[in-house]
Amino acid sequence: MARRAHEIKVRLSDGEMKLIGARVQATGCRTIADYLRRSATSELPQPTNRDAEIAEALGQLCFAVNRLDAKSPSACRQLSRNVQELTTALYKWAGF
Repeated sequence: MARRAHEIKVRLSDGEMKLIGARVQATGCRTIADYLRRSATSELPQPTNRDAEIAEALGQLCFAVNRLDAKSPSACRQLSRNVQELTTALYKWAGF
């Protein structure tokens, strides 16, 4: 490994630091420096937590869409709520 002779200093807000910390954990990187290096070099591992849970939720939504009766406004509203909940979960999972 090449010697790392360059240093970058940056100030972060509490929210930015929390966001980076969540992404470090989600990707399995050892440290923030490891995460930033991998991000910069496109070697970032994919997040591993909640993958199965999100895939299951997507599968359930797809199943619901397949059996959706377009004449049922309440079913459409429920499906819309489910999609919104899943969207929120995906953003949270991704660290946004």
